[in-house]
Amino acid sequence: MPVLFVLFQSVGILWADSSRTVPWILVGAILLVAAGCAVRLRRAVLNRVPARRWDAWLMLGLLAFLIGFFSHAERLADAARDAERLDAMDPTADHLVDAFVESRRAGRFGDRVRLRSLRSVATGEELVARAELRLMPAVKCDYGQGQGDGGDCHGDGESGKGDGDGKNGERGESGEASRAERLLQPGASVRLGVRLSRAFSPRNPGSPDWDRQRARSGLVARARLVDADWVLERVETELGPGSLQNVLEERRRVWQRSRTKALAGVSAGEGLARALVLGDRSGLTERSRNAFRETGLGHLLAVSGLHVGFVAGFAAWLSRRAGPRLRLPCLPNGLGNPFTVPIWTGTIVAAIYAWMTGAAVSVARASLLLGLFVLARQGARSVKPIPALACVAAGLLWINPASLFDLGARFSFTACLALAASGLWGESERLEKRDQAPRGESGGSKLLAAARASGAASLAVSFGTLPWVAQLQGPLHPLSPFLNLLAIPWTGVLVLPTAMLGVMGAGLLPGHWVAALLWPAAALASAVEWFAESVPAPPPQLGISFVWVGICAVLGMLLVRRGALAAALLLWWMVAIVGVMPWVGSHFETSARRAVFFDVGQGDAALIQSESSTWLMDTGPGPQDGSGGAALVRGLYVLGVRHIDVLVVTHADLDHRAGAQRVLEKFSVSALWLPATEREEASLRALEKVARQRGTRVRRILAGATPEFNDPFLEAEVLWPRQVSEGASRNESSIVMRFRFAESGPSLLMMADVGHATERALLEAPEQLRADVLKVGHHGSTGSSGDAFLAAVAPRWAILSSPCEPTRGLPSRSVVDRLRAAGSRLAWTGRDGAIALDFGATREDPGGIQVRPWASRRSCLGEDGESPTTVN
Repeated sequence: MPVLFVLFQSVGILWADSSRTVPWILVGAILLVAAGCAVRLRRAVLNRVPARRWDAWLMLGLLAFLIGFFSHAERLADAARDAERLDAMDPTADHLVDAFVESRRAGRFGDRVRLRSLRSVATGEELVARAELRLMPAVKCDYGQGQGDGGDCHGDGESGKGDGDGKNGERGESGEASRAERLLQPGASVRLGVRLSRAFSPRNPGSPDWDRQRARSGLVARARLVDADWVLERVETELGPGSLQNVLEERRRVWQRSRTKALAGVSAGEGLARALVLGDRSGLTERSRNAFRETGLGHLLAVSGLHVGFVAGFAAWLSRRAGPRLRLPCLPNGLGNPFTVPIWTGTIVAAIYAWMTGAAVSVARASLLLGLFVLARQGARSVKPIPALACVAAGLLWINPASLFDLGARFSFTACLALAASGLWGESERLEKRDQAPRGESGGSKLLAAARASGAASLAVSFGTLPWVAQLQGPLHPLSPFLNLLAIPWTGVLVLPTAMLGVMGAGLLPGHWVAALLWPAAALASAVEWFAESVPAPPPQLGISFVWVGICAVLGMLLVRRGALAAALLLWWMVAIVGVMPWVGSHFETSARRAVFFDVGQGDAALIQSESSTWLMDTGPGPQDGSGGAALVRGLYVLGVRHIDVLVVTHADLDHRAGAQRVLEKFSVSALWLPATEREEASLRALEKVARQRGTRVRRILAGATPEFNDPFLEAEVLWPRQVSEGASRNESSIVMRFRFAESGPSLLMMADVGHATERALLEAPEQLRADVLKVGHHGSTGSSGDAFLAAVAPRWAILSSPCEPTRGLPSRSVVDRLRAAGSRLAWTGRDGAIALDFGATREDPGGIQVRPWASRRSCLGEDGESPTTVN
């Protein structure tokens, strides 16, 4: 019955998500009733199912369908209304609003604050139903030398950019918390000054549709504080069912902040301890994040059912040891047995742990499952795993229908289903006889049996979650089952208990005691980092399709179920070495001669290919440590790229080179080209080091440089810089290149971030500038793309690599107007998503260019019209 309910509930949510309307619901209900009547008649004839039971099943299914549909449709309708209101607003206008703080969670790039019911103080009108606001720490902006127009100020987790003005910073120059930091707490009613805009995300091949995911959560609006001190606490407070939740959330945040402050600088294991105990991964270094992800141990960083089980089991064991004969004889029905107190102790401690970590979907799932099994045991009843999992899923979907599309929820529930499908989760007597050691058997045999069971569970979960890993193009390490076999017991038996004691004792115990308690966490992090660097995962050579990924997942779980662990392990090695292809809804249908401009916000990343060579120009923005490029790598895999002949980093600004290190690690790269400049750039020296360690040739490039290989289908010419100029800015020292396909084919001019000064110098040889396609310089800054320069280039197509949001000033309206006045068609990554240009010339039309956008067109700078179309 629960399985039927959650199945129909999920169908209703999916139906609403596909934008189906009420008439279609009625049609679907009629079809369900008709099908039910037919099945009922057949089964009644065969006397297999009583008619009354079938009626109950049918009515329950229809009820679940309607609950799922209307709960999700209401949230989508709110998001659609907010989107319409935002499209009609000026995103640069300041609004004084009254709002309610719904939640606040720590993130890698600052706290995420969710606001509800944002009403204008001036008119009393509701501006948007929900909005998300980032409280970002103050960051140092990297503008180059005086290039402040849309400079490289990073901190936003999606685009790699921050506001650059420090107005959303949590702390002022004095180091004291701002009013925003103090007052924007869950449950507070506040009055604040904000700017509201659409929360647009990059759209690329291989990446999920994050805009759609926001709409499912009702969060299509992004709020930006006018100033960190423009926040006032209102006297009114919201009462009702959510008040207790708000109070608990506030208490959790206060406690979490106190623990974070007390742990600061105590031990190298602080970051991992905070992730395991508090659910706060902001203290982890990028090196640790990458190491855990690359080795297949990333699930240890995300608090999940595994952690809840360890905490509950450890608490129950302690309780059992503390009072082995403690009984509660007053309880009826035989509940006063020696296991009652340990079981309830573990359940209560698990609930407290879930509250401490913020109760994500996976944690809530594990806690609720534990509660169900405890209640069943105390009532002398048994609960089968699949119905129990269905009951928990139905409850979570009732509370938040968007959980159906949450990747963490998918991983969590799929892992449980994989254990059940593999026969490793249940009460089967056959499994107990097979896996449990007989009495009197040696401790070594028992340990071997436990290791075998743990290895089988690791393989089952690895195969079960393989489709989701493939969807995200996650790394597959051939040795991850062995690593999990070692890391999971170490984490559960030693790291997690000591980390909890260390976190709770910080500030109360001497510092060296806390450091000793956090030593297991520090040892685990160091070991994983060392292994990831010493034995890196091999880059995928071919990549199997998503259909074969599903087949391998099912086959692997069947092998585990039959006890053929060696065959299952061999299958895993084959899949990990060959690699998997991420699943995407559609592909760019292009010829071998193409250019793809990725949607990376305010940044550059472009792929240029012919039949014989592959070039990558820049790698987009990311964090200051240069660890970006995850979406770019997924996109390249989807496009079939496995080897890069030349990686060109045009200059050292972060929005052009932040993903270069990841590209060097994930692909075979023959050559790395860097600009020849007088300036000492530590970031470029670091890239040189990584490239040389991986056998990639490094060249410092000036005008006239040519590749070390001959490509008869693609000519590449370096136009700038002509010489090493002392004191030149990064932007004016950028590498400018011109590509031409075949002898008389179309040409492409890549202008990096150069401005008017370099354009005037290039105009000394105007014949070199003529191009069919222009990648507009400096993301459409007013300091680039002058009239004389555009007249010399005369491009048919102009490519803008800029976000759709005009809040950062790029692209400039004046530049867009100049491009159109020059007769250029405009393709814009922020508006159209990733853009593919097909240069597959034919005999009839040797200069033909086909332009294909990856996504539907957005409204940017208030413009309307059709998406780019083929033009010759």
